[in-house]
Amino acid sequence: MTARVLLSGDGQQDADGVARALDAQGLRDVIGDAASSLSSTARKAVGDEVSSVAHRLLDVDVADAVLAGWTKHTDLIQAARRTRETPGSREILDLATHRITATHESDVDFFIDELRIAHIVVRLSLDFEVKGLVAIVGDGRLTAIAGGSCTVTVTLTAKDRRLLQHKGSIDLPLTVRLGAGFALLPDETTEPADAMPPRPSGPAAGQPGPDFDD
Repeated sequence: MTARVLLSGDGQQDADGVARALDAQGLRDVIGDAASSLSSTARKAVGDEVSSVAHRLLDVDVADAVLAGWTKHTDLIQAARRTRETPGSREILDLATHRITATHESDVDFFIDELRIAHIVVRLSLDFEVKGLVAIVGDGRLTAIAGGSCTVTVTLTAKDRRLLQHKGSIDLPLTVRLGAGFALLPDETTEPADAMPPRPSGPAAGQPGPDFDD
């Protein structure tokens, strides 16, 4: 599942949403007074480029964001350390409500005659609130999750102007087995391909990792 799917379930809907947010007034809010001096062709080019960057960010993989967030969860880290020190052991954790915040961004610069007229940061934020999740940890790795519910808020901004936002729920399967497991400890973050948990199809944005609030 990608952020694009969470926003609308329809690529055309989110494309239309970005276009509407970057109407004449919206574009002035994003690039400032320089917008008024641009030709209609130049304004369209700027809007198209911001839209293109935004759509690349929307292809971020939601599963990657959640799994990366759990590598900073205190209870999971402690369980990972204990089980790694005792090979073959398993711990079942009933996780309380917790939050994962992932932020991905890309910078865009616009120049006219070698003069930069605008520097725009396009940012995608994913805010997950997870409740009632059971996690199984063994040998320092997250091996399975069960039950629980998740509410996610997706927000897309350009230079702090909100382009799109959506809040919805994700139905978590009863049980998800993660094969050989997902590494929770910093010195085990590189995994062989056959040990990685299955992920949804679609490219994942190679952007900075998420911040996590326990």
